Amino acid sequence: MLAIWRGSEWQVETVVESPAEDLGQSVSLKLDGIRDPHIAYSRVTSRSPLKGVITYVRGSSSP
Repeated sequence: MLAIWRGSEWQVETVVESPAEDLGQSVSLKLDGIRDPHIAYSRVTSRSPLKGVITYVRGSSSP
């Protein structure tokens, strides 16, 4: 989930829904010049051998 402070309240957005065991430990957040969030994270696709994919999502800071 991503939460953005709007000056008087939080705007909360679900970025991805996935079982907890599928999400990796690597998460990266970057705000661009207009404060839009860019998030990259790893998702486990196989445990033996360990494999995964990197996923990228872009949000909007607009209400």
